[in-house]
Amino acid sequence: MKKILLDNKWYFILFFIWIVFALIIWSFIEKGDAIFAINQYHMPFWDVFFKYGTKLGEEHIYVVSLFVLLFVRYRHLLLIPILGLVVTLVSHGLKTFFSVARPITYFRTEGMADNLQFVEGVDLYTAMNSFPSGHTMSAFAIYTLLALLLPKKNWIALLCFILALIVGISRVYLVQHFWADITVGSLVGVMIGMLFYWIQTYFSTDINKWWNRSVLTKKIEQV
Repeated sequence: MKKILLDNKWYFILFFIWIVFALIIWSFIEKGDAIFAINQYHMPFWDVFFKYGTKLGEEHIYVVSLFVLLFVRYRHLLLIPILGLVVTLVSHGLKTFFSVARPITYFRTEGMADNLQFVEGVDLYTAMNSFPSGHTMSAFAIYTLLALLLPKKNWIALLCFILALIVGISRVYLVQHFWADITVGSLVGVMIGMLFYWIQTYFSTDINKWWNRSVLTKKIEQV
């Protein structure tokens, strides 16, 4: 595990800065304060940006990841559907266990919903499944795994971290989750991504094994 951290230090430095910041904010604010703080900056540009940015943590990103990893290693590609299943199960299990009301339900109960601005076209969830954020968990799991698997670590690490963070912040901006939800979601997501990367390091690295080949490898062999 130490080697994984050292080989991918830039990604984990960025995540460490984020999680420390997130935990400090969480410890000093009251429930819902982060939503109101971010809500005051609503404007058309950010509405569109976060409305579509939140989709970076949804199912189709796993499909894109499958395509990308076709050009890296088949064994990496095989991790993606299993990762999606594990994230879904962990997210559902934690949400069911904690059973926390969604922000809009909480604000309506407290009589504060009228003080919020909402993004047109975004349906607000009202169930008791706010904690932790499934979108954030999913984003940090898949982008952490990609950051660890893909070459050219520095810019890949930066890109993957930014994409995951956009998803997390979007959940607060869209009034879908509290700050605590995205903080824990990001932490659990990174842990899942690291676990999957660690597991695949125990696979055989013999290039003659089909799972260590890729679309590009096949093309090279046929020349």
